[in-house]
Amino acid sequence: MSILHVLGTGASIGLLFVVLELVRRKHLREKYALVWIFVSVGLIGLSLVPGLLDIAAKNIGIIYGPSLLFMVGIFALLILTIMLSVIVSHQTSRIIGLVQQLGLLENRVRKLESYKPAEKKPVDSKK
Repeated sequence: MSILHVLGTGASIGLLFVVLELVRRKHLREKYALVWIFVSVGLIGLSLVPGLLDIAAKNIGIIYGPSLLFMVGIFALLILTIMLSVIVSHQTSRIIGLVQQLGLLENRVRKLESYKPAEKKPVDSKK
């Protein structure tokens, strides 16, 4: 095993530990961490079995193995970007709704705080 494979395996294992630590510290939610866990496990597999990338590339019809890795990486980033755009759009809609609700509630509180009931005259109970 060459130094490049050792470094690749170490970096892939490091990525896996970083993702797990981010999940443990609640900096990364589990549903997003799943993608990164799959990526790091895939990179560990490619690092441990050096010819796997070349074999897969040749079976697909790609001459140079690392080109397959770049193609898959770009496709994965495209999917991740679309997924995050959907999440941002959904969160934006929720934030707009929450701001509108907050505005209505603040208006209601101001009206209630400014409301002064008319003073009632004491009722004479002796009559």
